[in-house]
Amino acid sequence: FSYNNQTYAVHTLVPLYFDGKYHIKVRGKGTIRYKAVGYNNNNYKSRTFNSNNLVSYDFTVDGVSKFWEFDNSGVSQRKSPSYLSLEITVSDATNPVRDIRIFWDPDKNANKHAFDQEFLNSLNGTYMVRFMDWGRTNNSNLVKWGDRTQKNWYSQTTKSGVAYEHMAELAKNRNLRYWVCVPHKANGNFINKMAELFRDQGPSGKKVFLEYSNEVWASIFQQTAWVNGLNNGGNNLPERYGLQAKNVFNRWSNIFGDDFEDRVVPVIAQDYSAVWKINAALGKAGNKVRKIAMAPYPGKIFDTVPTTLPSVDDLLENQTYSLWNATKGYVDNYKAAADGANKQLVNYEGGPHWLAGTSVAKDNNGLVDRLLDLNRYWKMRTFLRWDFFQALKNRGVETHLYFNIGGPPWNPNGAWSSIEYRGQTIGTESWHAQKEWALREFRNNQ
Repeated sequence: FSYNNQTYAVHTLVPLYFDGKYHIKVRGKGTIRYKAVGYNNNNYKSRTFNSNNLVSYDFTVDGVSKFWEFDNSGVSQRKSPSYLSLEITVSDATNPVRDIRIFWDPDKNANKHAFDQEFLNSLNGTYMVRFMDWGRTNNSNLVKWGDRTQKNWYSQTTKSGVAYEHMAELAKNRNLRYWVCVPHKANGNFINKMAELFRDQGPSGKKVFLEYSNEVWASIFQQTAWVNGLNNGGNNLPERYGLQAKNVFNRWSNIFGDDFEDRVVPVIAQDYSAVWKINAALGKAGNKVRKIAMAPYPGKIFDTVPTTLPSVDDLLENQTYSLWNATKGYVDNYKAAADGANKQLVNYEGGPHWLAGTSVAKDNNGLVDRLLDLNRYWKMRTFLRWDFFQALKNRGVETHLYFNIGGPPWNPNGAWSSIEYRGQTIGTESWHAQKEWALREFRNNQ
Protein backbone atom coordinates (compact mmCIF):
# COMPACT_ATOMS: atom_id res chain seq x y z
CA PHE A 1 0.00 0.00 0.00
CA SER A 2 1.03 3.63 -0.38
CA TYR A 3 1.19 6.38 2.21
CA ASN A 4 2.75 9.83 1.81
CA ASN A 5 4.09 8.79 -1.58
CA GLN A 6 5.87 5.81 -0.06
CA THR A 7 5.15 2.15 -0.80
CA TYR A 8 4.90 -0.25 2.14
CA ALA A 9 4.45 -4.00 2.44
CA VAL A 10 2.54 -5.62 5.28
CA HIS A 11 4.97 -8.36 6.22
CA THR A 12 6.51 -10.39 8.99
CA LEU A 13 9.60 -12.51 9.53
CA VAL A 14 9.23 -15.73 11.53
CA PRO A 15 12.37 -17.56 12.73
CA LEU A 16 12.59 -21.19 11.64
CA TYR A 17 14.73 -23.43 13.83
CA PHE A 18 13.94 -26.84 12.36
CA ASP A 19 13.77 -28.42 8.92
CA GLY A 20 10.53 -30.11 7.93
CA LYS A 21 6.91 -29.28 7.28
CA TYR A 22 5.18 -26.06 8.39
CA HIS A 23 1.62 -24.80 8.01
CA ILE A 24 0.16 -21.35 7.31
CA LYS A 25 -3.49 -20.82 8.21
CA VAL A 26 -5.39 -17.68 7.19
CA ARG A 27 -8.90 -16.41 6.59
CA GLY A 28 -10.45 -13.57 4.58
CA LYS A 29 -10.22 -12.50 0.93
CA GLY A 30 -6.89 -11.60 -0.60
CA THR A 31 -3.42 -12.80 -1.50
CA ILE A 32 -0.35 -13.61 0.55
CA ARG A 33 3.11 -14.62 -0.59
CA TYR A 34 5.85 -16.33 1.38
CA LYS A 35 9.27 -17.87 0.99
CA ALA A 36 11.61 -19.96 3.15
CA VAL A 37 14.95 -21.70 2.76
CA GLY A 38 14.78 -24.79 0.58
CA TYR A 39 11.12 -24.20 -0.40
CA ASN A 40 10.06 -23.35 -3.97
CA ASN A 41 13.70 -22.80 -4.95
CA ASN A 42 13.87 -20.03 -2.34
CA ASN A 43 11.37 -17.96 -4.35
CA TYR A 44 8.11 -16.41 -3.18
CA LYS A 45 4.98 -18.54 -3.45
CA SER A 46 1.67 -16.64 -3.83
CA ARG A 47 -1.68 -17.88 -2.53
CA THR A 48 -5.08 -16.31 -3.28
CA PHE A 49 -8.12 -17.20 -1.17
CA ASN A 50 -11.65 -16.13 -0.29
CA SER A 51 -13.04 -17.79 2.82
CA ASN A 52 -14.33 -16.89 6.26
CA ASN A 53 -13.06 -20.27 7.43
CA LEU A 54 -9.39 -20.98 7.96
CA VAL A 55 -7.53 -21.92 4.79
CA SER A 56 -4.36 -23.97 5.28
CA TYR A 57 -1.20 -24.12 3.14
CA ASP A 58 1.74 -26.44 3.75
CA PHE A 59 5.39 -25.84 2.94
CA THR A 60 8.56 -27.78 3.67
CA VAL A 61 11.89 -26.13 4.49
CA ASP A 62 15.33 -27.65 4.17
CA GLY A 63 18.63 -26.10 5.22
CA VAL A 64 17.86 -23.94 8.26
CA SER A 65 20.82 -22.53 10.17
CA LYS A 66 22.45 -25.14 12.37
CA PHE A 67 23.67 -23.36 15.48
CA TRP A 68 25.67 -26.36 16.66
CA GLU A 69 27.97 -26.44 13.62
CA PHE A 70 31.64 -25.42 13.75
CA ASP A 71 33.82 -24.01 10.99
CA ASN A 72 37.00 -25.65 9.74
CA SER A 73 39.14 -24.02 12.44
CA GLY A 74 36.92 -25.35 15.21
CA VAL A 75 35.39 -21.96 16.04
CA SER A 76 31.72 -22.00 16.99
CA GLN A 77 29.48 -20.45 14.39
CA ARG A 78 27.57 -17.22 15.05
CA LYS A 79 24.59 -17.61 12.78
CA SER A 80 21.28 -15.84 12.62
CA PRO A 81 18.27 -18.14 12.42
CA SER A 82 16.63 -18.85 9.09
CA TYR A 83 13.36 -17.03 8.48
CA LEU A 84 10.00 -17.40 6.83
CA SER A 85 9.19 -14.15 5.02
CA LEU A 86 5.45 -13.56 4.62
CA GLU A 87 3.66 -10.61 2.99
CA ILE A 88 0.05 -9.61 2.49
CA THR A 89 -0.08 -8.35 -1.10
CA VAL A 90 -3.87 -8.02 -1.53
CA SER A 91 -6.53 -7.62 1.15
CA ASP A 92 -10.24 -6.95 0.57
CA ALA A 93 -11.58 -4.11 2.69
CA THR A 94 -14.91 -5.86 3.33
CA ASN A 95 -13.36 -9.22 4.17
CA PRO A 96 -9.72 -8.48 5.08
CA VAL A 97 -6.91 -10.98 5.32
CA ARG A 98 -6.65 -11.85 9.00
CA ASP A 99 -6.03 -14.49 11.65
CA ILE A 100 -2.74 -15.61 10.10
CA ARG A 101 -1.20 -18.49 12.02
CA ILE A 102 2.09 -20.25 11.35
CA PHE A 103 2.71 -23.68 12.86
CA TRP A 104 5.54 -26.16 12.89
CA ASP A 105 4.08 -29.54 11.92
CA PRO A 106 4.04 -31.11 15.42
CA ASP A 107 1.86 -28.19 16.59
CA LYS A 108 -0.43 -28.01 13.56
CA ASN A 109 -3.57 -28.82 15.56
CA ALA A 110 -2.88 -26.39 18.41
CA ASN A 111 -5.29 -23.53 19.03
CA LYS A 112 -4.32 -19.96 18.13
CA HIS A 113 -3.25 -18.99 21.64
CA ALA A 114 -1.30 -22.15 22.45
CA PHE A 115 2.35 -22.09 23.38
CA ASP A 116 4.73 -24.04 21.18
CA GLN A 117 5.19 -27.41 22.86
CA GLU A 118 8.94 -27.40 22.27
CA PHE A 119 9.12 -24.05 24.07
CA LEU A 120 7.13 -25.45 26.97
CA ASN A 121 9.44 -28.46 27.12
CA SER A 122 12.45 -26.14 27.33
CA LEU A 123 11.06 -24.82 30.62
CA ASN A 124 11.08 -28.23 32.27
CA GLY A 125 13.32 -27.87 35.30
CA THR A 126 12.66 -24.13 35.55
CA TYR A 127 10.96 -22.94 38.71
CA MET A 128 10.67 -19.20 38.13
CA VAL A 129 10.45 -16.75 35.22
CA ARG A 130 10.79 -12.95 35.10
CA PHE A 131 8.66 -11.23 32.48
CA MET A 132 10.57 -7.94 32.37
CA ASP A 133 11.50 -8.18 28.70
CA TRP A 134 8.24 -9.81 27.65
CA GLY A 135 6.52 -6.72 29.02
CA ARG A 136 8.93 -4.37 27.19
CA THR A 137 9.43 -2.71 30.57
CA ASN A 138 12.42 -0.58 29.63
CA ASN A 139 11.43 2.72 28.00
CA SER A 140 7.74 1.76 28.15
CA ASN A 141 5.21 4.43 27.15
CA LEU A 142 2.21 2.60 28.60
CA VAL A 143 -0.01 4.84 30.71
CA LYS A 144 -3.61 3.67 30.22
CA TRP A 145 -4.83 0.10 30.62
CA GLY A 146 -6.53 0.19 27.22
CA ASP A 147 -3.18 0.75 25.48
CA ARG A 148 -1.58 -2.49 26.65
CA THR A 149 -1.07 -5.46 24.36
CA GLN A 150 -4.14 -7.67 24.45
CA LYS A 151 -4.38 -11.39 23.93
CA ASN A 152 -6.27 -11.14 20.64
CA TRP A 153 -3.90 -8.62 19.01
CA TYR A 154 -2.38 -9.42 15.64
CA SER A 155 1.10 -9.57 17.22
CA GLN A 156 2.73 -10.06 20.59
CA THR A 157 5.96 -8.35 19.54
CA THR A 158 4.91 -4.71 19.46
CA LYS A 159 6.48 -1.98 21.61
CA SER A 160 3.96 -2.70 24.37
CA GLY A 161 5.18 -6.27 24.76
CA VAL A 162 3.39 -9.56 25.35
CA ALA A 163 -0.14 -9.65 26.76
CA TYR A 164 -0.31 -10.08 30.53
CA GLU A 165 -2.81 -12.87 29.91
CA HIS A 166 -0.12 -14.89 28.18
CA MET A 167 2.28 -14.33 31.09
CA ALA A 168 -0.31 -15.60 33.56
CA GLU A 169 -1.15 -18.54 31.29
CA LEU A 170 2.49 -19.60 30.94
CA ALA A 171 3.07 -19.43 34.68
CA LYS A 172 -0.03 -21.52 35.25
CA ASN A 173 0.80 -24.00 32.48
CA ARG A 174 4.28 -24.70 33.88
CA ASN A 175 3.30 -24.17 37.54
CA LEU A 176 5.96 -21.48 37.98
CA ARG A 177 6.69 -18.71 40.38
CA TYR A 178 6.79 -15.58 38.25
CA TRP A 179 7.97 -11.98 38.34
CA VAL A 180 6.17 -9.04 36.73
CA CYS A 181 7.21 -5.41 36.29
CA VAL A 182 4.73 -2.50 36.31
CA PRO A 183 5.44 0.09 33.58
CA HIS A 184 6.86 3.26 35.12
CA LYS A 185 4.22 5.60 33.63
CA ALA A 186 1.22 3.35 34.41
CA ASN A 187 -1.64 5.32 35.96
CA GLY A 188 -3.63 4.18 38.98
CA ASN A 189 -6.30 2.39 36.96
CA PHE A 190 -3.63 0.51 34.98
CA ILE A 191 -1.96 -0.68 38.18
CA ASN A 192 -5.30 -1.79 39.65
CA LYS A 193 -6.39 -3.62 36.49
CA MET A 194 -3.03 -5.35 36.20
CA ALA A 195 -3.38 -6.55 39.78
CA GLU A 196 -6.91 -7.83 39.09
CA LEU A 197 -5.72 -9.75 36.03
CA PHE A 198 -2.94 -11.60 37.84
CA ARG A 199 -5.14 -12.15 40.89
CA ASP A 200 -7.77 -13.84 38.73
CA GLN A 201 -5.64 -15.52 36.04
CA GLY A 202 -2.28 -16.27 37.67
CA PRO A 203 -1.58 -19.64 39.31
CA SER A 204 -3.09 -19.32 42.78
CA GLY A 205 -0.58 -21.71 44.32
CA LYS A 206 2.49 -19.78 43.12
CA LYS A 207 3.77 -16.41 44.26
CA VAL A 208 4.11 -13.44 41.93
CA PHE A 209 7.11 -11.22 42.51
CA LEU A 210 6.06 -7.59 42.00
CA GLU A 211 8.48 -4.86 40.88
CA TYR A 212 8.02 -1.27 39.81
CA SER A 213 9.68 -0.89 36.39
CA ASN A 214 13.29 -2.10 35.98
CA GLU A 215 16.70 -0.68 36.90
CA VAL A 216 15.45 2.78 37.79
CA TRP A 217 18.98 4.07 38.13
CA ALA A 218 20.44 3.19 34.71
CA SER A 219 20.75 6.31 32.59
CA ILE A 220 20.29 4.33 29.37
CA PHE A 221 16.62 3.76 30.25
CA GLN A 222 13.94 6.43 30.00
CA GLN A 223 12.29 5.40 33.26
CA THR A 224 15.26 6.72 35.22
CA ALA A 225 14.97 10.33 34.03
CA TRP A 226 11.17 10.16 34.24
CA VAL A 227 11.13 9.04 37.87
CA ASN A 228 13.91 11.46 38.79
CA GLY A 229 11.79 14.30 37.42
CA LEU A 230 8.81 13.52 39.63
CA ASN A 231 7.77 15.81 42.44
CA ASN A 232 6.55 13.00 44.67
CA GLY A 233 8.26 13.95 47.92
CA GLY A 234 11.54 12.15 47.44
CA ASN A 235 14.83 13.98 47.89
CA ASN A 236 16.79 11.94 45.34
CA LEU A 237 16.29 9.29 42.68
CA PRO A 238 16.30 6.22 44.98
CA GLU A 239 13.75 7.87 47.29
CA ARG A 240 11.50 8.84 44.38
CA TYR A 241 11.75 5.30 43.06
CA GLY A 242 10.87 3.91 46.50
CA LEU A 243 7.77 6.10 46.71
CA GLN A 244 6.61 5.00 43.25
CA ALA A 245 7.10 1.36 44.26
CA LYS A 246 5.13 1.96 47.47
CA ASN A 247 2.15 3.20 45.45
CA VAL A 248 2.22 0.03 43.33
CA PHE A 249 2.49 -2.27 46.35
CA ASN A 250 -0.37 -0.52 48.16
CA ARG A 251 -2.65 -0.73 45.14
CA TRP A 252 -1.95 -4.43 44.61
CA SER A 253 -2.52 -5.03 48.32
CA ASN A 254 -5.94 -3.42 48.06
CA ILE A 255 -6.83 -5.59 45.06
CA PHE A 256 -5.57 -8.89 46.50
CA GLY A 257 -6.93 -8.18 49.96
CA ASP A 258 -6.34 -10.97 52.48
CA ASP A 259 -4.45 -13.01 49.85
CA PHE A 260 -1.78 -10.36 49.30
CA GLU A 261 0.83 -11.71 51.70
CA ASP A 262 0.36 -15.31 50.53
CA ARG A 263 0.44 -14.57 46.80
CA VAL A 264 2.44 -11.37 46.19
CA VAL A 265 6.12 -10.69 46.94
CA PRO A 266 6.97 -6.96 46.60
CA VAL A 267 10.56 -6.42 45.46
CA ILE A 268 12.74 -3.34 45.07
CA ALA A 269 16.13 -3.13 43.38
CA GLN A 270 18.96 -0.64 43.00
CA ASP A 271 22.48 -0.29 41.64
CA TYR A 272 24.49 -2.87 43.58
CA SER A 273 27.68 -0.82 43.54
CA ALA A 274 26.20 1.79 45.92
CA VAL A 275 24.41 0.23 48.88
CA TRP A 276 23.18 3.62 50.15
CA LYS A 277 20.77 3.66 47.21
CA ILE A 278 18.93 0.53 48.29
CA ASN A 279 18.77 1.83 51.84
CA ALA A 280 17.32 5.13 50.61
CA ALA A 281 14.74 3.31 48.48
CA LEU A 282 13.83 1.00 51.37
CA GLY A 283 13.25 4.00 53.57
CA LYS A 284 10.45 5.20 51.29
CA ALA A 285 9.02 1.99 49.83
CA GLY A 286 6.92 1.11 52.89
CA ASN A 287 6.56 -1.98 55.04
CA LYS A 288 5.18 -4.24 52.32
CA VAL A 289 8.61 -4.85 50.74
CA ARG A 290 9.64 -8.48 51.20
CA LYS A 291 12.83 -8.73 49.16
CA ILE A 292 15.59 -6.55 47.77
CA ALA A 293 17.20 -7.46 44.47
CA MET A 294 20.53 -7.01 42.74
CA ALA A 295 22.33 -8.21 39.60
CA PRO A 296 25.90 -9.43 40.24
CA TYR A 297 27.71 -9.47 36.89
CA PRO A 298 31.44 -10.29 37.14
CA GLY A 299 33.00 -9.50 33.79
CA LYS A 300 34.32 -6.81 31.49
CA ILE A 301 33.19 -4.64 28.58
CA PHE A 302 35.74 -4.34 25.78
CA ASP A 303 35.62 -0.85 24.28
CA THR A 304 38.85 -1.42 22.36
CA VAL A 305 40.42 -4.51 20.85
CA PRO A 306 43.54 -5.74 22.69
CA THR A 307 46.67 -5.91 20.54
CA THR A 308 47.04 -9.50 21.66
CA LEU A 309 43.79 -11.26 22.42
CA PRO A 310 43.76 -12.89 25.87
CA SER A 311 43.33 -16.63 25.92
CA VAL A 312 40.16 -18.18 27.27
CA ASP A 313 42.18 -19.53 30.19
CA ASP A 314 43.42 -16.05 31.04
CA LEU A 315 39.94 -14.56 30.74
CA LEU A 316 38.51 -17.20 33.02
CA GLU A 317 41.15 -18.28 35.49
CA ASN A 318 42.74 -14.89 36.04
CA GLN A 319 40.17 -12.26 35.19
CA THR A 320 36.75 -13.84 35.86
CA TYR A 321 37.73 -15.18 39.28
CA SER A 322 39.36 -11.87 40.22
CA LEU A 323 36.31 -9.87 39.17
CA TRP A 324 34.03 -12.34 40.96
CA ASN A 325 35.97 -11.87 44.21
CA ALA A 326 35.33 -8.12 43.98
CA THR A 327 31.66 -8.63 43.09
CA LYS A 328 31.16 -10.90 46.10
CA GLY A 329 31.96 -7.87 48.25
CA TYR A 330 28.96 -6.07 46.74
CA VAL A 331 26.79 -9.11 47.41
CA ASP A 332 27.94 -9.03 51.05
CA ASN A 333 27.02 -5.34 51.31
CA TYR A 334 23.56 -5.96 49.90
CA LYS A 335 23.02 -8.95 52.19
CA ALA A 336 23.90 -6.77 55.17
CA ALA A 337 21.36 -4.19 54.00
CA ALA A 338 18.73 -6.91 53.57
CA ASP A 339 19.44 -8.38 57.01
CA GLY A 340 19.33 -4.94 58.59
CA ALA A 341 15.88 -4.35 57.14
CA ASN A 342 14.69 -7.92 57.82
CA LYS A 343 14.32 -8.66 54.09
CA GLN A 344 15.54 -11.46 51.85
CA LEU A 345 18.12 -10.95 49.10
CA VAL A 346 17.46 -12.15 45.53
CA ASN A 347 19.18 -11.71 42.18
CA TYR A 348 16.90 -10.57 39.38
CA GLU A 349 19.78 -11.18 36.94
CA GLY A 350 23.45 -12.06 37.06
CA GLY A 351 26.33 -14.17 35.86
CA PRO A 352 29.61 -13.87 33.96
CA HIS A 353 29.39 -10.79 31.76
CA TRP A 354 31.86 -10.45 28.91
CA LEU A 355 30.93 -8.38 25.88
CA ALA A 356 32.09 -6.06 23.15
CA GLY A 357 30.97 -2.56 24.06
CA THR A 358 31.70 -0.47 20.96
CA SER A 359 31.22 -0.87 17.23
CA VAL A 360 34.98 -1.30 16.85
CA ALA A 361 34.99 -4.20 19.30
CA LYS A 362 31.75 -5.72 17.98
CA ASP A 363 33.08 -5.73 14.43
CA ASN A 364 36.22 -7.63 15.45
CA ASN A 365 35.37 -11.26 14.79
CA GLY A 366 38.47 -12.49 16.60
CA LEU A 367 37.43 -10.79 19.85
CA VAL A 368 33.79 -11.82 19.59
CA ASP A 369 34.75 -15.41 18.79
CA ARG A 370 37.06 -15.45 21.79
CA LEU A 371 34.28 -14.25 24.10
CA LEU A 372 31.92 -16.81 22.61
CA ASP A 373 34.44 -19.57 23.20
CA LEU A 374 34.92 -18.34 26.76
CA ASN A 375 31.23 -18.69 27.50
CA ARG A 376 31.23 -22.18 25.97
CA TYR A 377 34.42 -23.26 27.75
CA TRP A 378 34.15 -26.22 30.11
CA LYS A 379 35.90 -24.23 32.83
CA MET A 380 33.11 -21.64 32.69
CA ARG A 381 30.69 -24.46 33.43
CA THR A 382 32.72 -25.52 36.46
CA PHE A 383 33.07 -21.90 37.61
CA LEU A 384 29.29 -21.55 37.67
CA ARG A 385 28.61 -24.98 39.17
CA TRP A 386 31.21 -24.98 41.93
CA ASP A 387 31.97 -21.32 42.69
CA PHE A 388 29.39 -18.82 41.48
CA PHE A 389 26.18 -20.49 42.65
CA GLN A 390 27.78 -21.87 45.80
CA ALA A 391 29.03 -18.42 46.78
CA LEU A 392 25.55 -16.98 46.28
CA LYS A 393 24.02 -19.69 48.43
CA ASN A 394 26.65 -19.23 51.14
CA ARG A 395 25.75 -15.54 51.25
CA GLY A 396 22.07 -16.23 51.70
CA VAL A 397 20.85 -15.27 48.23
CA GLU A 398 17.38 -16.82 48.09
CA THR A 399 16.76 -16.72 44.30
CA HIS A 400 18.99 -16.26 41.26
CA LEU A 401 17.77 -15.68 37.69
CA TYR A 402 19.52 -15.46 34.36
CA PHE A 403 18.59 -12.46 32.23
CA ASN A 404 16.80 -14.83 29.86
CA ILE A 405 16.65 -18.52 29.19
CA GLY A 406 17.35 -18.38 25.47
CA GLY A 407 19.29 -16.05 23.24
CA PRO A 408 21.35 -15.93 20.07
CA PRO A 409 24.89 -17.30 20.22
CA TRP A 410 26.10 -14.84 17.54
CA ASN A 411 25.32 -11.74 19.64
CA PRO A 412 28.42 -9.66 20.53
CA ASN A 413 26.44 -7.71 23.14
CA GLY A 414 26.90 -10.25 25.88
CA ALA A 415 26.21 -13.86 26.85
CA TRP A 416 22.98 -13.17 28.69
CA SER A 417 21.32 -16.53 28.19
CA SER A 418 21.63 -19.96 29.71
CA ILE A 419 20.49 -21.63 26.47
CA GLU A 420 21.69 -20.36 23.09
CA TYR A 421 18.98 -21.63 20.74
CA ARG A 422 15.77 -23.61 20.70
CA GLY A 423 16.32 -27.31 21.05
CA GLN A 424 19.87 -27.05 22.39
CA THR A 425 20.83 -30.07 24.46
CA ILE A 426 21.47 -29.31 28.13
CA GLY A 427 24.76 -30.99 28.92
CA THR A 428 28.52 -30.73 29.25
CA GLU A 429 29.82 -30.79 25.67
CA SER A 430 31.09 -27.60 24.04
CA TRP A 431 27.97 -27.35 21.86
CA HIS A 432 25.60 -27.98 24.77
CA ALA A 433 23.83 -25.48 27.02
CA GLN A 434 26.47 -25.72 29.73
CA LYS A 435 25.31 -22.70 31.76
CA GLU A 436 21.84 -24.19 32.10
CA TRP A 437 23.42 -27.54 33.00
CA ALA A 438 25.46 -25.88 35.75
CA LEU A 439 22.38 -24.19 37.22
CA ARG A 440 20.28 -27.35 37.22
CA GLU A 441 23.12 -29.53 38.46
CA PHE A 442 23.71 -27.17 41.36
CA ARG A 443 20.05 -26.88 42.27
CA ASN A 444 19.41 -30.62 42.01
CA ASN A 445 22.25 -31.42 44.42
CA GLN A 446 21.32 -29.06 47.23
